[in-house]
Amino acid sequence: MTATARLRNFALGDFDDEARIVLKARGMLRGVGVGHTTISPAAGMEGEFVATEDLSDWEEAEDGGWVVDGAPYGVEIRDITLDGQRGVPTYPWEEPDTESLLDAISIYGPGSRINNVKVHDFDGVALKLGRNGNTLTGELQAGDDEIHRVNAFHCQRVHAGAHIVSGADHAFQDYACLLAREWGLKAEGGATNFNGHLHIAGVATYDETDLERGIGIINGTVDGLSGENYYNGTTQVDNCRVGIKNYGANSPYTLIVSKLCQHTGFHAVRSAKIGIGLFTKMGGDPSDSSTFNASPIGMQIEQDALGTTLQDGLFALSAGATSAKGVLCRTQHARLTYNFYGSGYAGVTGLEMGYEGQVVGPYNCLINADLSWMGTGCKIWALGKNNTIIIRHGSVDNPLVRMPGVVVAGNRIRLENAATGLVEDVED
Repeated sequence: MTATARLRNFALGDFDDEARIVLKARGMLRGVGVGHTTISPAAGMEGEFVATEDLSDWEEAEDGGWVVDGAPYGVEIRDITLDGQRGVPTYPWEEPDTESLLDAISIYGPGSRINNVKVHDFDGVALKLGRNGNTLTGELQAGDDEIHRVNAFHCQRVHAGAHIVSGADHAFQDYACLLAREWGLKAEGGATNFNGHLHIAGVATYDETDLERGIGIINGTVDGLSGENYYNGTTQVDNCRVGIKNYGANSPYTLIVSKLCQHTGFHAVRSAKIGIGLFTKMGGDPSDSSTFNASPIGMQIEQDALGTTLQDGLFALSAGATSAKGVLCRTQHARLTYNFYGSGYAGVTGLEMGYEGQVVGPYNCLINADLSWMGTGCKIWALGKNNTIIIRHGSVDNPLVRMPGVVVAGNRIRLENAATGLVEDVED
C-alpha cells in the first residue's frame, strides 16, 4: 500500500501477505479528508484492497450473544480517498469487457460506518456490503448494530459501483457513481433506505446488445426474493444504457430524474411505485454516434410488474430519437399519468398496450396520457378487460391504432382532441 498525507486512525486492522488492509471487529480506517489522505494498492494486487475478515468460520458464541468475538462488526471507514491506479478507462468502453480484478472495499459483517469516502480508478467493484447468513440470536447489546450506514460515498472510473450483497434496513445518504461499466448501484439487500441525492452517470458497456449490463441502478435480485428498497430522495440516472432496472417488487421512488439514457429510462420487471418521473433527452447524446439510440423507451412495464404506478410523468426526446416509445405497458392494475412530447416525429408512439402474441392482455389498468406532436398516440397489441385509457392528444397523426384481432369491449377508451375539444369513446 502507498499513502499520501497521513492516516488519522488505523486501528484493529492488519496487512495480509499481499499488503491488503484487513479490518477486524470495530476496525477503523480514517484519514483527514477526501483528497488529503489517499491510499493505493500494490501493483498487481487482486481480490479486495480493503476488506473485513472472512466470515465463513464465524461461529455463534456459547452464550448465544448477538455479536461474536472476533467477527468484523462495527467497521468504520471515513475521510479518505482510495486510488486504484488502474488507469483511466475509456468511455464509452471502446474495448471488450475484462474480468473484474480488484475491488476497492469489501465489508461482510453488521453495523459498518462509511462516511466521506472517494474511490476511483479500480477495475473492480467500488464498494461491496453484506453480512453472513448466520442467524444472530440473544440479547441486543448497546454497542451492537445490524445496519450498514453509508454517507457521502463517491466513486468514478470503476468497473462497477456499490453492491449491497445482503442484509436489510441499510441506510445510504448522498451516493454518486460516475463512469462505470457494469452498474452504478446494485441493491440486492432488502429494505435499504436511499436518502438525499442518489446520482449515477455514464454507465455503458462495449456490447450494445447486452442490456443486462450498463445499468444505472439494479434494484433487487433477479428472482425478486430480495424484496423492496426505498428511494426517498432524488434518484438521478444520466447517460446510462438503461437507467433503472427494477426487480424488487413494490419498491417506491419519490422522484426519478432520468436524462440521456440510451435504451430504457425505467424497466419495471416487477412492480414499482413512482411519484414523479422525469425522463428527458431520451436516446442519449445525438452528437455521440457510438452510444446514441434513435429508438429509446421511456418506461417498460413487464407482465410481472402488477400494480406499477407513475403518479406524474414527463417524457421528452433528444433530437433524432425518431422511433421512440413513451410507455410499454404489458401488465395488470397499472396506474399511470404522464405527458409526452414527441418532437414531431412520425415514428414516435406515446403508449403501447401489450405486445405482439401476448395471450392475456393488460387488464384493470388506469392510464391518463397527454400526448402531442407524434405519429401514434396509443397502439394496442393485446387488451384484457376493465381498463380505462384516456388519451388527450394534440398534433398526433393516429391517436389510436388497434392491431388485428384486438377487441375493446369491456374497456373504456376515450380520445380527447386538445385542439377541437372533440371527445370520442372507442367501441368495436
